Amino acid sequence: MAGRPKSYGKKPADDAWRIPPTQIPLFYALTLDPSITDDVVERLKGVMRGLDAKGFTVRICAKNQQLLDITRGLGVKCEVILPFPDFNKGDGDYSPGFHTASMTALINPYFDNIPKGVRPFVLTDTTLLMGKNLKEHSKFLITYTPDGITHTKDKTKETGYEANVIMIANRILLDVFNMFRSNTPDLINQKISTM
Repeated sequence: MAGRPKSYGKKPADDAWRIPPTQIPLFYALTLDPSITDDVVERLKGVMRGLDAKGFTVRICAKNQQLLDITRGLGVKCEVILPFPDFNKGDGDYSPGFHTASMTALINPYFDNIPKGVRPFVLTDTTLLMGKNLKEHSKFLITYTPDGITHTKDKTKETGYEANVIMIANRILLDVFNMFRSNTPDLINQKISTM
């Protein structure tokens, strides 16, 4: 019959659709409150080096210059997400995709009340956790807040802007690790040993 593709009717091998485990990208999201202390930064650097050695790529937002400096100083694999394409002179990998606003509105009940000038920064949080075009989710979120929360039910005034990204992570069932807690590196090691 004319017009049929040559593969029509042929059954692909059972594992043809599978991606070999060595090719599955591993991402984690990282956000920090500016009040992070030097001793926590050093602990964080150790965690980042360890995750890099295990094949993870860190996702960060270009709005946090301190985090950009730490990441670039370490030379770890990194994706930098821009709130909008010309932010920071376009020094990043990509900005939130078209569908990110719809997904964020589903996750964040307050999204419609957020001023339009602030929305790109909120969309960046969703992109940190769900990836470009919402297709390559981070495996977990590492953050730092002065109150050490990992769930928004424990939010205080000290949580600050990081509450948004923690709320999104909680709603999409990602583990949240707060570097304020001294046992966080051990918890992260336990998590990746089970992956």
